Amino acid sequence: MAPLIARSANPAWTSGGYGSLAASSRIECCEVQLEMGEKGKAMSASARKQVLILGGGFGGLYAALGLERTLALKRDVQLTLVNRENFSLFTPMLHEVAASDLDMTHIVNPLRKLLSHGQFFNGEVEHIDLISKTVTVVHGVNRNGHELKYDYLILALGSMTNFFGLPVLQHKAMTMKSLSDAIHLRN
Repeated sequence: MAPLIARSANPAWTSGGYGSLAASSRIECCEVQLEMGEKGKAMSASARKQVLILGGGFGGLYAALGLERTLALKRDVQLTLVNRENFSLFTPMLHEVAASDLDMTHIVNPLRKLLSHGQFFNGEVEHIDLISKTVTVVHGVNRNGHELKYDYLILALGSMTNFFGLPVLQHKAMTMKSLSDAIHLRN
């Protein structure tokens, strides 16, 4: 079993807790079954199941919210969401920010506030080791590295724009996938 991820004074972490125990749960949104401890029996920190979600877009965020709702009363499951940005972006409205019809603060939500029971790590995925069940993430300007252990891994890292092998298009096109893209287009 993976040890509990240590909580520290590191500003990249935020923590939460879980309520009382229950016998078992089926996580519908991910079609995964986690076996929980017996009712009323306290779980040690090292016996907690680690669920690691990589990516805070629509897929990762809704997986985290669904798991939080399903596992809200489980003390033996620790949920961690990793994203390179500390906010969730509602991309269908990016064009309105680019056109100055909408302020950018209306399409972003802080991930820490959206997660009530899970942890959030603001960092970028560097390496995934499926054999040892670890993910290496880096954060900050110094790219400080951390190794996160998991029992269950959800990959929701998003997508990249396909330029269909046209290097000139890739170099000259203005994409609209991030908040900085919308601001660049607006200015």
